[in-house]
Formats: sequence, structure tokens, C-alpha cells
Amino acid sequence: LEPVITVADISQTGIRQLLSSFTTEFDAKDVNRTANIRLAARKIDGYIVYPGRTFSFNEIVGPRDKIQGFKEALEIVDGEYVPGVGGGVCQVSSTLYNTVIMSNMAVVERYNHSKPLGYVSLGRDATVVYGVLDFKFVNSLASPVMIMAEVEGNKLVVGLFGQNQLREAVEVISMDKQVIPPSIVKKQDPELYLGETKVDRQGKPGYEVTTVRILRVGGKEVKREVLAKDKYLPDNTIVKVGVKLPPFVNN
Repeated sequence: LEPVITVADISQTGIRQLLSSFTTEFDAKDVNRTANIRLAARKIDGYIVYPGRTFSFNEIVGPRDKIQGFKEALEIVDGEYVPGVGGGVCQVSSTLYNTVIMSNMAVVERYNHSKPLGYVSLGRDATVVYGVLDFKFVNSLASPVMIMAEVEGNKLVVGLFGQNQLREAVEVISMDKQVIPPSIVKKQDPELYLGETKVDRQGKPGYEVTTVRILRVGGKEVKREVLAKDKYLPDNTIVKVGVKLPPFVNN
């Protein structure tokens, strides 16, 4: 097979310098999810974005279906973890998102998950659904950039390369974090007696957070911009409430 991109192709672009990189970790023992991460990473690896052009994650990675080689793994749908073909692909888009914002690129489309994730901080994720939710960024530099993505053990590493190092030092911070406490949802349980209660599922809080990018030149702040204001829904606490009559009532 002839390579899609050759050394000569890269040499012509002048790409030689790492602009930024980001690493996330995953459970390598989850075979299907790991396979999906590897496949999506391979699809974006080596992709060159020329000045002024927009990169579309969905366009490059394509449909997440079994025909394309994706496997069934857990994914978040309507706030719940359910099996779905392509589970794990969002870790690739989220890792790329962090690389992009640390390279001072302009993000034109990005959405957060409905629930907090374990592999990136609040406000640093980018969920994708083919044909519905995409992650897009524009190469705002005067020269082309190339995406590099690879899996090493249980780590996904995504880098962005260009011709020269960035003039600005980039810092991304979280601000105005607010906790959303979980609600208590009561469900009747015919196995419990009247007056008895049992916690069936302990809830988890949700959050609201603002993500800000700060640019510095020579140690002096030259720009501060809000990248996103995100909301993550809480997991409600489920409490079972008894409805069964005590034995002495029937007697």
C-alpha cells in the first residue's frame, strides 16, 4: 500500500515543530473501547490542516458503525451509560480538543458531555455524534499544521505540529465552578414495609464551569477569552420507599 502522506509531503509543508500535545488515559483491559480509540486515532493521525481551513472530526473519522470497524462499547446517551457502537471515540475528540486549545487555534464547534468524565477535567471535553454533534477548529496560523495521534499502552497522545513554535504561551483555566446537588427521587418498593426506606443508588453532584484561555507574551498577559460555559447534570439519588403492609395489619 502506498502511504497517504509521505516524508516528501511533510517536507514541502515545512512542518517540523511541536506546538502542543495532550495525553489521556483509559482502561486497556476494555478491549472494544480500546479498539475504537485506536481506530479513531489512526484516522486523524497525519492529517494536515492548511491555513484558514476547518478541520471536522466527523468528516475525517466518518460514521461510527461496524462496517467501518468500530465495536460496541459503553457511551453516554441522555445522561446514562449504555452500550453503543463507537464508544470511546469521544476520548479521541476530547484529547484533540485539548491539544487544539493549547495551540491557540480557533474552535468553531464543540459540545460538552452531559455528565463529568474521568479522563479530562470539567470543561475540557468534546463530545461527538456523527451527523449531529461535531468538533471543528480552524487553522488560524499562516502555515499548515499536522495532527499526530497514537496509542501507547493505556495512554492516548495527540499532538499538533507546525512550522514554528507559538509566539504566545497558552494557559487554560477553569473559573466560577458551581456544584449542582443531586435531587432525591423516591420509588415505591413492594418488598419494603411501610415506613422503610433504602438508598438504591447514591447520587453524584453536577457542575457548572467556565473555561478560559489566557495568552502571554514575555510573561505579560495579552489576551483572555472565554472558551466555554458548560453544565454537567447530576446523578439523582434513588431511594426506595416501602408500600407493603406489616404482617400484623393482615392479622
